Amino acid sequence: VRAHQLRGALRQAWTEADYASLLAQEVRVRQQQVNQLNKDLNQANSLLKRSLSELSSAHREADEARRLKEQFATTVSHELRTPLNVILGFLEVMQFYPEVYEGVNWTPGLRRDIRDMADSARYLSRLVDDILDLSRIQALKMPVRRELTDLCSLIEEAVRIAGRLLLENPAVALHVDLPRDLPRLHVDPLRIQQVVLNLLANAC
Repeated sequence: VRAHQLRGALRQAWTEADYASLLAQEVRVRQQQVNQLNKDLNQANSLLKRSLSELSSAHREADEARRLKEQFATTVSHELRTPLNVILGFLEVMQFYPEVYEGVNWTPGLRRDIRDMADSARYLSRLVDDILDLSRIQALKMPVRRELTDLCSLIEEAVRIAGRLLLENPAVALHVDLPRDLPRLHVDPLRIQQVVLNLLANAC
């Protein structure tokens, strides 16, 4: 009986030893998996830190580029506005104080040309002011100045300005068929005039 019990105990011990060996092997496999996961996690953390650093650097560069663009726009608009104001000053003197220029024959054609030049210069001055607005587009700060606008007058002015482009090209004519009952709209007249004038200039 004792021998039978001993054999049973030995078989039980061997079975438990084999099971323990299997458990030990499984633990080693799991430990290798955990080590690999830790290694992958460390690599992922390193990649994330590098990506965050590059993103932060890109944000700084973008902010610096935006600052330089706004500074450039401010400088350019200032440099352009100064000579434009001088031109406008002379044109206004010609328009409203022609007696200053003694001996000049102010024909209707000459007066019309001076008026058109003054209108074009004022339009260009407004575009110079818009240079600063363009620099704010990305920041969603571009202003829209809505006001009740007579579309007929706006289009006629654009046509008059664009028509000067055809003076040296008699083979091309600009014909205007404009309904007189166009509604008055709350729009930004400068933006609308830019669109119309660009279309007309491209057509010319």
